[in-house]
Amino acid sequence: MILRLDQTEVFLTQIPLKVPYELSFGPVLHFDTILVRVVLDNGAEGWGEATVLKGYTDETPESAWDTAQSLAPQMHGQTVAAAHTIAQGASKSKPFTATAFLTALEMAGGSHWLKSDEPLSMPLLATLKGRTSETLGPEVDALLAKGYQTLKFKVGFDLNGDLAALDALQDVVAGRAWIRVDANQGYSLDEARTFLREMRCQDIELMEQPCPANDWSAAEALAPAAKVPLMLDESIYDEADIERAGRLGCADFIKLKLMKFGSLDRLAEALQLIESLGMTAVLGNGVAAEPGCWMEACIGARLVRTAGEMNGFLKTSEKVFSSALRVEAGSIVVDPHLSLAPDVAALQRVTFDRIRLGPPIPG
Repeated sequence: MILRLDQTEVFLTQIPLKVPYELSFGPVLHFDTILVRVVLDNGAEGWGEATVLKGYTDETPESAWDTAQSLAPQMHGQTVAAAHTIAQGASKSKPFTATAFLTALEMAGGSHWLKSDEPLSMPLLATLKGRTSETLGPEVDALLAKGYQTLKFKVGFDLNGDLAALDALQDVVAGRAWIRVDANQGYSLDEARTFLREMRCQDIELMEQPCPANDWSAAEALAPAAKVPLMLDESIYDEADIERAGRLGCADFIKLKLMKFGSLDRLAEALQLIESLGMTAVLGNGVAAEPGCWMEACIGARLVRTAGEMNGFLKTSEKVFSSALRVEAGSIVVDPHLSLAPDVAALQRVTFDRIRLGPPIPG
């Protein structure tokens, strides 16, 4: 049976956060998220997401919305295969926006990655907010009590302040958890060298993306001197980047996000490529809502051995989908029959613009 897109909706949203998410390039106050909903002519429904953030992609919220307004009418009414080809054509230059459309199609088409006969789970990391012993002590204790075993600590703000804050954190953790240190491209090569030289190695799982994403020479220069494993994140956009990291020997870990890879199948293949090249895969987007986090968890629970970073859905104060993901004992849990049913009132509150094509969609 040849299926077609019978209904298409695209939502331009701003999903507020409970508290600002502090990054080296500035605080994030809300997620700029495009949500895509497709319904096939057999009634099957799918959702997809693109949350656009400076530093993660060259796309902007404005350019992503322009792309979505172009893609939606091109794809609407087409066969699933033709619609997929159209979205795939946009994925090279607009990967985040294309991912919203491609994953909505995959969900509607019944992707095996989104199905399971039993609950799926994987360890999830927690992101720390404190910077001093006084604030970190209670925060770490509370997270450990909830079952978290990996803690993310943001640096890349001020070199000396970062070193002092990390030192305080290590004293607090004292062997009770792994620390994943993330600079979010915040250091120059010299600053990164200094940080890596002066930091203590105690309880450090890895150091993530010390230098700008496009500075591969810096990544290569840091590797021989690093006392702790290094991970690339923002530098990785596709399979060629994974292969480049392996060839240069500049990363022990590679982190992927679904929104860079367009489709579930391609993401799974990229995770397997990392492992085949002798590096370790990390998966997850801390800046994503329920659809993206759910899809990453479905794949990560099967293919990834490290703590996942798909915790963006925990940061939002509005829950756009009523069937929320669960966190139990520090792990993200995906129920086998979890559906992404929208909370209509919440979706209306966060929506600023909307495209609707085809017959009216109930609800």
